[in-house]
Amino acid sequence: MNLLLNDEYAPITSEIGFIETSVDRAVDGFSRWMEPLLAKRDLRARRSKVTGRLRQALQHLLPLTGVEATRYLFVPTSAPWIAYFDNFVTGADASSVMSQLSLRCRTRSVRVVAIPHTRQDRLGKGRYGAAILEIYAPQETGFLNYLRTVCLINDGGKWSFEASGSPQPFEDIEAYNASSIRERFSFELLRNYLGALGVSAFDDDFYCPTGESILVEVTGARDHPLPEYELADARAQY
Repeated sequence: MNLLLNDEYAPITSEIGFIETSVDRAVDGFSRWMEPLLAKRDLRARRSKVTGRLRQALQHLLPLTGVEATRYLFVPTSAPWIAYFDNFVTGADASSVMSQLSLRCRTRSVRVVAIPHTRQDRLGKGRYGAAILEIYAPQETGFLNYLRTVCLINDGGKWSFEASGSPQPFEDIEAYNASSIRERFSFELLRNYLGALGVSAFDDDFYCPTGESILVEVTGARDHPLPEYELADARAQY
């Protein structure tokens, strides 16, 4: 299965958040959450419009940064979902962002991880594979506001699978009983699940239907500058 933009923008596109709302509500909710945290460090969040298709929009996240993200991109889609990317060097951590936005915007959100397994051994280059779908509810559940998690990951050379929360009507539960752990949750199954939610995460035509996205950038003086990386540098790590 082809990944978003043929995986040419990984790790930026290896993890994506989606929230079921308008771009303005998503950015407002994000700002209400982040601004008090940034103010304690004398930092500010500045938003601006960026134009172009997805490839052009993603360029505004560069350079990538270590330690923490400094740029956050909210991209409208052709469905009632707003996509979220950031510029952290190993890929976004959309989990906390989607969890918070679901509660603040009172709507569903989704975290998607799709990483091909290319690691040959612990010492070599390559990435440990993962296929993850997390759905967040607009209210507290048994664990924070997680509604459903289906997760297949390779953790240091060993595959593991987990499904928790409330099973969704579109799930192929039988697939989770495959004798090979690695076959219990494929990228194709992940794509099917997302399709049932109305999210075409791996189709670049799904994004930027109006050619406009919103970039939120953290500004202000820091005690120590963050390390910066071009996309090619980040990709060279694996």
